[in-house]
Amino acid sequence: MMERQAPGIRGALLCRTRAIDDAVKAAVGRGIKTVVILGAGLDTRAWRLRCLEQARVFELDLPSVQAFKKQRVFALRGALPANVRFVPIDFAIARLDETLAAGGLNPQEPAIFVWEGVTQYLPAQAVDTVLKTVAARPEATDLVFTYVLEEAITGRFRAGRSEAFRKSAARLPEPRLFGIDPSKLATFLADRGLTLIEDVGADEHRTRYLEPLKRELAVSEIERVARART
Repeated sequence: MMERQAPGIRGALLCRTRAIDDAVKAAVGRGIKTVVILGAGLDTRAWRLRCLEQARVFELDLPSVQAFKKQRVFALRGALPANVRFVPIDFAIARLDETLAAGGLNPQEPAIFVWEGVTQYLPAQAVDTVLKTVAARPEATDLVFTYVLEEAITGRFRAGRSEAFRKSAARLPEPRLFGIDPSKLATFLADRGLTLIEDVGADEHRTRYLEPLKRELAVSEIERVARART
């Protein structure tokens, strides 16, 4: 159903998750021992990625979302994972730095922050607050996040955009509030204290994940995955 409404969305979701998994593995491989998942929802990385078995994982989301997730995890596994800490937050109203401190995150230790499928649903001020909070973390802290193209928010599409792209942009399960122009991303992050490491989209996803498998799968260009560092 989603694919009919927004052509390429299935491929984009699959590839973005793989790209973020790779970023998490790379961070753990260089010594990061703490993962903070912002807007975690039903994220399963703490269970799926073997490299996180010895890591500390902080999951932040609305209390109601976390209550449902904990109920399902307990029903399926009989216990909550010892290395995962559920920290309730409403990003629109709560201070992230205070929430992290109250949740027990070591202020002196670098971490990798994962922010998947969230930014487009937040007002610009809330996005700024999160980015600046991550930027204030210790050196070598990573942030990997997704963002929707600004043109999908404004409706002022780049010349030559396909009908599939325009159709995807029109699909609104929730109101989209925030997007970024990729050509301005490095400056946007630098102004908030972060250095852009990588910014990938449909082309890179196809090259890295689909072509080696000779897999044909449409990938929407509406969303990208960026990695930044303090």
